[in-house]
Amino acid sequence: MRIELYVIAAILIFALPLVYAGQAGGPGGQGGPRGAQVPEGAKVERDLAYAGDSDRKHKLDLYLPEKIDAPLPLLICIHGGGWAMGDKAGGSPLIAFTKDGYAVAVISYRLSDQAKFPAQIQDCKAAVRWLRANAAKYKIDPDCFGTWGGSAGGHLSALTGTSGGSKEFEPIGGNAEVSDRVQAVCDLFGPTDLLKMNEQSNGRGPIKHDGARSPESMLIGGPIQDNKEKTERANPIKYITKECPPFLIMHGLNDDMVPIGQSEMLLEALKKQGTEATLLKIRAGHGGPEFSQPANLKIIREFFDKHLKKTGATKDAGTRENESKTPAPAAEKKDDTSTATAKTLEPVAPKKDEPTPGELRIGERKADAPQRPEMPGRDGPPNRQTRPGENPGGNSAGNRPSPWGSPVRIGGDAANMKAIEYKQVDPQPLHMWVFYPEGWKATDARAGIVFFCGGAWSHADHNEFVPWARYLASRGMVAGVAEYRPKGALTCGEDATSAVRWFRAHCTELGVDPNMIGASGGSAGGQMAAFTALCEPRNAANENTTISAKPNVLVLFDAVLDMKAERAAERLSAPDKMALSPIDHMANDSVPTLLFYGSECPFVGQARAFLAKSKTLGNSVQLYTAPGSNHTYYFRPPWRQLTFTLMDEFLVARGFLKAGAPTPKVETDVKHTNENN
Repeated sequence: MRIELYVIAAILIFALPLVYAGQAGGPGGQGGPRGAQVPEGAKVERDLAYAGDSDRKHKLDLYLPEKIDAPLPLLICIHGGGWAMGDKAGGSPLIAFTKDGYAVAVISYRLSDQAKFPAQIQDCKAAVRWLRANAAKYKIDPDCFGTWGGSAGGHLSALTGTSGGSKEFEPIGGNAEVSDRVQAVCDLFGPTDLLKMNEQSNGRGPIKHDGARSPESMLIGGPIQDNKEKTERANPIKYITKECPPFLIMHGLNDDMVPIGQSEMLLEALKKQGTEATLLKIRAGHGGPEFSQPANLKIIREFFDKHLKKTGATKDAGTRENESKTPAPAAEKKDDTSTATAKTLEPVAPKKDEPTPGELRIGERKADAPQRPEMPGRDGPPNRQTRPGENPGGNSAGNRPSPWGSPVRIGGDAANMKAIEYKQVDPQPLHMWVFYPEGWKATDARAGIVFFCGGAWSHADHNEFVPWARYLASRGMVAGVAEYRPKGALTCGEDATSAVRWFRAHCTELGVDPNMIGASGGSAGGQMAAFTALCEPRNAANENTTISAKPNVLVLFDAVLDMKAERAAERLSAPDKMALSPIDHMANDSVPTLLFYGSECPFVGQARAFLAKSKTLGNSVQLYTAPGSNHTYYFRPPWRQLTFTLMDEFLVARGFLKAGAPTPKVETDVKHTNENN
């Protein structure tokens, strides 16, 4: 069953912000073929089967401090992905809490293409019961369990919390006599009342939640408005009682995937029952690095500290209420006083010696280092930071958010990057964020590359490939991150054409060899990059079409190569689908191409077909797959660093980089599979 591409967009938006903090690791940190890196001072038990069967979705990874002096409180992390993608291998930022005296379990659960609701909550509850039944073995405190999750994982975290002790969902996997209650819940922008999401979105979001192919309808097994009774069973609010555990809810004010009203309804329902609950409203969208800022992770840790570590925290005796054993006492509640609160958190500015969360620095510049020469596209001071929504030339545009998605955030190395307007469109021009290497001069003739983020042609976080752009700049290339209008594949194709053409047209200002330009991107952004190289260009009005918009090499990540097969493109005409499908325009002179795909990515079959066709045509194509990995695997360590290394080798072989050992040093047992062999 093919997964809706806009579900993948939700993963792209949500996965990144939590991965940066989640893959803790460090020098000497352990890595595993199917999970996140392990922080120093911690250990991991991987692939523990929690439901008594061999289903790979019924497994969890348990992270523990190496030294345990007393039973530990446990945090159970539930991944997001529209209930349709993802697994425990994505890790969680809470893994880092092992250093604070927590055990952390990251669980997989059956996805909606494998089993419909209530399978997902049954799996979460089975994991809770198994962990409690095995608490003594792993030195876990069975009375101090918390759940955490974002997006779909936030929904399941909340539902696990509110339905604890309920007979609504039949137990699976054994341990039926063990309690499935938890003592604290952290819900990050999770849906609650699925039937009201469309109404609350008011047509502003990219997903028609009531549609037959929406993530919500895929979860339920049919259009949610036609299956209201079954859909209502998935609503965490339905199960709220005075025995519910404390809640910490965090939601972005600008979330257009899951309306913030979903969390506001949950808060109000908890308030009516006198449950301690807090809703923190963050100036962010659906996910984003704001949620993994150290200040916000501290709030989460302090919430769990309060309810899972303090004397008198809510306890659970570990038995089901219908058994003769002693039931779990409920948290003390006051019927006449609500402890539910809501407030807005302002973003915390990073310290001078810290990069903006989610950003990767090229290197430090000494205070007495000479100023970098002025670079093209700037009228203001060369080191001045450009704010989102501000004209890069220095003229304020009201500091309003960009209508074209999340703009690139400038970190401590602003001198290495300049924002340049490359295309005039209404209501706001498109920008190219250009990263320059040390020692750059406009008279250089370096290799260059343009990156495009993913987002199903409907969303765009242009920060996605900033780490790759910065890495290549550190190796001597000029790397651009192109802003584009996420208004459908046709518009995206036009903007991609404009971006590569602009880059080549301004080679003499950028210090780039016009015959040494690459294009790169992930998912929908990978399709855009491949489109510029293989398909007929979509030329914007008033552009100089005598300048080629075709790159000289491609580096693609989980790219969509066959638009005819994608439901996200189903509104396009058959000729448009053909025109936008890179695989249908390959020729015997197609540019050298490097492909990265997760072996479980829904588009990997397209990549293999692309490779087979390239061999017939005699083209140079290299395909690397990450075993056991899903869509967008390359955003998390160690895979990201491994793609740096293979990309480096590919570009060196084609003269785009000088020979030399790739910068990243990765100590890991995992590696890509070379499918050319």
